[in-house]
Amino acid sequence: MKYTSPLSSLCKASIENDFHLIVDCKFKRVAWMRALRELELLNRFPTLMQVWQFLLLSEKNALKRRQFHTLAIPIGVILAAIWKYHWQCVIEGNPWSLEACLSTVRSQRFDLGLNFHDFDCLV
Repeated sequence: MKYTSPLSSLCKASIENDFHLIVDCKFKRVAWMRALRELELLNRFPTLMQVWQFLLLSEKNALKRRQFHTLAIPIGVILAAIWKYHWQCVIEGNPWSLEACLSTVRSQRFDLGLNFHDFDCLV
């Protein structure tokens, strides 16, 4: 696949950099915030920059906290769903589907037997 533009391959509105690719694309922004809300993690990650810092392991003292491994699971579930739909859009030419992305998050949540309601105490 040849890219002739520095613009995002998905939204075509912003320059594609790492932050935009993973969390800041207008489609992914909504997916992150809705998934975080559904998993009751908005108190812990009220901004996408905090999600980004967590993903980069650059959040202050993130690796020292016992909660890191617990939070890595739901953040990984969200990232995997967003990544899956990103490539379905880019490679297969499918339109972005927020509901399909969130459905994948919900499915993984239950398939893994995760109870994310306990994460409120990790603020």
